[in-house]
Amino acid sequence: MPSDYKISCPVNSRCLLGEGPVWHESSNTLFWVDILERKVFSYNLASAEVNWWQTQEYVGFIVLTPKGEILAGYKSGLHKIALLENHEVIAQRIDTIDELDPSIRFNDGMIDLDGSIWACSMDMDNHHGLGKYFYYGDDLVQRIVLENYTVANGPALNNSQDKLYTVETVGNTYRVKGIYSYTITGNGCVTNEQLLIPWPYKSCPDGVFTDSFDNLWVGEFGGNILRSFTPDGILKSEIPLPAWNITKGVFCKTGENRLFITSARIACNEEILQQYPHTGGILLIEGLK
Repeated sequence: MPSDYKISCPVNSRCLLGEGPVWHESSNTLFWVDILERKVFSYNLASAEVNWWQTQEYVGFIVLTPKGEILAGYKSGLHKIALLENHEVIAQRIDTIDELDPSIRFNDGMIDLDGSIWACSMDMDNHHGLGKYFYYGDDLVQRIVLENYTVANGPALNNSQDKLYTVETVGNTYRVKGIYSYTITGNGCVTNEQLLIPWPYKSCPDGVFTDSFDNLWVGEFGGNILRSFTPDGILKSEIPLPAWNITKGVFCKTGENRLFITSARIACNEEILQQYPHTGGILLIEGLK
């Protein structure tokens, strides 16, 4: 990785738990969420305008559908939302995921090239394997793909859409913390689980995302490093960032020399915040080769 790239903080949003960056190409706009403060944010790259909306529940992620709709993973389940003036949100429930245990919430999600949604949940107590991965096709019917995660993160797909990558952030008796790969067999079904990237660091792996070469990029909770790995799971680069708790990133589709990254202020003391002043903000890396 060349050392001539540039790192900046275009939006110091001071998110308690910034997550889920989504790039909207036609409007030149970045969207992301603050899960615990129940907010959806947007940042227009051309005008530098920042906006935010208050959601009714914790919001783990949003996705922008090919139909122009916004779907959001609220704590309790998937919703269709509309972002209004005066920071207001209208939400219409699609399903429920936490009927049996109030400690469960949606944590992350993405939309694939076919418009299907892959999403995951977690145990907010960080103790039990209550987290699951879900799949929603065109019918938006919930299908459970995987179970027994404690803190599930990601998910991500490769470019041919036949590999699913998931993250177990804290580890449990079913899975150690790390990044796992699966073969997608169709209609939300997966097989061939493999621990692709073990996690030997003191931090915890957070959001995983891929680039056009099928490299995997992983943020770390409890650290300031963004790492990239080859499709085979070999460490390729490490980028130190001026923020703590690096949660997830997204490439601008107009060119992968521009990468936006979310971060989180939760569990940070004053010493950490002074050393990493952009914690909770949006970081931008430009000039990646």
